[in-house]
Amino acid sequence: MVAEVHDLPPGHSILTLPSDVTTTGSSDLDRMFAEVSGGGASIDLFLVDQILGGGIENKGVVGGVAGSIPGPAFFHGIPRAGIAVALAPLGQDALLIGRTIAHEIGHFLGLWHVVESEGKIVDPITDTPACGLADDTNKDGVLQLDECKDLGADNAMFWLAGHPNPGFTPGQGAIARGNPLVLLKKP
Repeated sequence: MVAEVHDLPPGHSILTLPSDVTTTGSSDLDRMFAEVSGGGASIDLFLVDQILGGGIENKGVVGGVAGSIPGPAFFHGIPRAGIAVALAPLGQDALLIGRTIAHEIGHFLGLWHVVESEGKIVDPITDTPACGLADDTNKDGVLQLDECKDLGADNAMFWLAGHPNPGFTPGQGAIARGNPLVLLKKP
């Protein structure tokens, strides 16, 4: 697999996500993905300054986003075909940027969060740890890293980045290895 760098036209340093994740083609993210001219067995990765609003959590600034779960293998230059990582909220921490890229690639290859921020939706893969509503010890409605210690906070697909050494489970590895990008490696 070969890495290529493409400069996009001005206007892609700050992306705004749609509040409705089912809308395709009209967001800044989709327009950016549609402007790439790559090909083959690769994932289009975009490093931007900020990603604002929208999405499932509607929390404002996010560190990264995958166009879809899973992403469209072998398709480039269309909405939903890529991942974007925002550098401003991640600071100069190269490890955090790398972990965020790995997390978003996990989404593109078909992995979901082991648990969503509010603890109501958990990953169905049987070997991923499940932090849930009962683990929200401060009862603020948001599962934090310290509340999910030994219950998924150390997983690369935990909804919130920050664990110093995140990993994947064998079940997650099987899902990722089953993705056509990994299986077929078309030129």
